[in-house]
Amino acid sequence: MTISITDSACTYTGDGSTTTFEVKNGSNGIYFETASELTVTLRSADTITTQTISTHYTVSGAGSAAGSITFLTAPASGV
Repeated sequence: MTISITDSACTYTGDGSTTTFEVKNGSNGIYFETASELTVTLRSADTITTQTISTHYTVSGAGSAAGSITFLTAPASGV
C-alpha cells in the first residue's frame, strides 16, 4: 500500500496568549501516528529553537488528522 502525504508542515505566529495550535496546513489536517513524529520549533528573527515535548508543549490527537500542539507557555508575539 502506498500513502501519499502532501501536507507536512504548518506555521503559526505567536501572539503572547494563544497556547493551542492545530496541526494543519490551511484547512487540511496533517496526520501523524505518534507525537515523536513532530518537530516543533520557535523562530525569532534568524534564531530557530527546537522545542521539547513535555518541557515546552504537549500533543493531542496522534493517530488522526485532527491533532494539536499545546504550549505550556504561550509563544511571544511575533514568534
